[in-house]
Amino acid sequence: MFIFLFPRWDNFKKKEELWFNEDCSIKCHKADFIRKPLLVISLDGFKRSYIDNHIVKTLEHMAKCGTTAEYMYGTYPTKTFPNHYSIATGLYPESHGIVDNIIYDKRLKTEFIDIRKTNDAQYFNGIPIWNVLERQNITTACLFWPACDSPINGIQPTYNLKYNRSMSYRDRVDQIINWLKMPANIRPSLIMAYFSQPDVVAHYKNDMDISNELENLELILDYLFKTLHNMESLNCINIIILSDHGMQKINHRYYVNEMIGNENILFADGVIGQLYFPNDTNSTLQDKIKETMEELKCYNNEYYRVYDKRRLPKRYHFSKSDRIGDIILDGQLGTIFYENLAVDYNKTRDHGYDFILEPMHTIFYAYGPNIARGLVLKPFQNIELFNLMIALLNVNSNLSSPNNGTEGRLNSVLDDIAISKPNRLKPLEECRITNNIQNEKTCLLGLSLLISGNEEFCYLSNCSTTLQSALIQRSDSNYTIALIERINSDSLLSQSQLKNDSNEWITTSLSARGTNDLQVNLHRDFVKGHFNNLEQITSDYVELYNEIIVISGPIYDFDDNNFFADSFEVSSQLRLQRNTTPSHIFRVIFRCKHSQWFDEEFQCENAKSLDVLSFILPNVPNDYNCLDSLSYLAANKARLRDIELLTGLEFLPTSWIPQAELYDDEFSVTLRTMMPEHLWQENELKR
Repeated sequence: MFIFLFPRWDNFKKKEELWFNEDCSIKCHKADFIRKPLLVISLDGFKRSYIDNHIVKTLEHMAKCGTTAEYMYGTYPTKTFPNHYSIATGLYPESHGIVDNIIYDKRLKTEFIDIRKTNDAQYFNGIPIWNVLERQNITTACLFWPACDSPINGIQPTYNLKYNRSMSYRDRVDQIINWLKMPANIRPSLIMAYFSQPDVVAHYKNDMDISNELENLELILDYLFKTLHNMESLNCINIIILSDHGMQKINHRYYVNEMIGNENILFADGVIGQLYFPNDTNSTLQDKIKETMEELKCYNNEYYRVYDKRRLPKRYHFSKSDRIGDIILDGQLGTIFYENLAVDYNKTRDHGYDFILEPMHTIFYAYGPNIARGLVLKPFQNIELFNLMIALLNVNSNLSSPNNGTEGRLNSVLDDIAISKPNRLKPLEECRITNNIQNEKTCLLGLSLLISGNEEFCYLSNCSTTLQSALIQRSDSNYTIALIERINSDSLLSQSQLKNDSNEWITTSLSARGTNDLQVNLHRDFVKGHFNNLEQITSDYVELYNEIIVISGPIYDFDDNNFFADSFEVSSQLRLQRNTTPSHIFRVIFRCKHSQWFDEEFQCENAKSLDVLSFILPNVPNDYNCLDSLSYLAANKARLRDIELLTGLEFLPTSWIPQAELYDDEFSVTLRTMMPEHLWQENELKR
């Protein structure tokens, strides 16, 4: 008698279905893949919370054997074309010029242009990644990625399909596969592929329809990975799957013609409404803006907020382009704006809101031979992707293009790729007074681990039994950049005191302790209002955490370009004009989250327990939204990196410090680019 033992059929089935190894080993065995191609797939409108439905299993497998992020932030506004072009260039919309899906640029046209329906390269600033590669004779391909149809600087991808909505997703994937089957000498090294779902169905359909579309996407992605696996090419390709924005149900509709009386305007509809005064010259524009802002003042801050460019939160990076509206209606979740009822096209969901808000969060997944295994990144913004893609393609960064990403932010994603150490500024030195060093010894041990600056910056220390502080200033002038203070519960915090006069501008100390070390001109109403609220929250945090380090300073961004003007130029202007009126002020608060500060040192006992909360407040008299103190401060939170860009300072330097292990590059760059979503212990703060 012969007994044959056959394996179970479901074991055969399991082996057939798996495109990844259980041990997550990824090794390329094909000799003609010397340069590993990079495939970037965008799933339009795939919000982070869709992952929790566990429908798209391919992404879960990518996370297990590759890298994912808790979530990714888009750029403001969280619209399709602005964000896809930000991914392609590493630039904010204010820099690359695609500030909305609908654009008004009076220098090019006297009416709105739908950027989705034009290939006019004049609208696209910056250098997209396919141009960077094509200039170096590296072949690229685009499958419907926004902006690929435009000959930007006369260049387009070698392979570029004209958008065809009717092309099935199966055919699109087959096109990607066919490109990857090409011989090495003509195969694209970069493929950028765009899929319009689940965005299209989410705008007008219900949750069941969205789930059905997610199931379709899983079938398509599974087909792609299985096919590449069967070709024995999957482990030779680096793959990134991401999305551009999230999605939110609409429940509040506003019509601008019912809100303001001025009919001589242009208005771009959406959850972020942009209002333009096309017929006004520079001499009358500011009056029209002020007049209209007064009409909208305190209208309903629960559902939307109104800003001009100076008052917009700096973390939006949405002020320096002339294409940005003169007034922004910043919808809160669920709000949408139309010019009038006739143009309301009855969307049930939309996007464009503040990228910090949970429904706008997006996805990031990466898998491949040069991708770290099992890594979960802290949230980051999509402007960081450009530098990652350049590194994965082994392109010399010196041959790349300038961008708004932060060098090194996503280096931890890279595996088996040489990584250059980010360039950092040198530590600050003490200022010399009459050619002598100010102090033989400083009480500010660890200051150089906390902050550095341009080479012309130095610091003056002020130390006593009750005070540890330092002024950062230019070494060739009295132009002060920032004030650093270590404050504990024994230090009495002084609230700003208004003088009994009616001056519009008041010389005010930025010191959290009320010393006179750093004084600037602030608007009287600002001092009385939100600057006083900033002082109060600082005092609250001293009480809550016993000891904090506070860094305060002025910002001189008069042209609203969100970038630090040459310090010599600024300081020279200040010395000549004695003009100490900043456009904004900043404050950075450091705490030790799970440990204490070292005595007489600017270091936490557990170095990586260092935590930060930062603010940038405009020096303006009016808050047109009538926000309460904590809501206003929460709206004007900022990254450390935003303050660096506006001041020339640099936080948590690592490259030049012997004790660099305290703050390694990964910890430093993550904290510097961290987007603060909430105030600390908001329920315990005084209002």
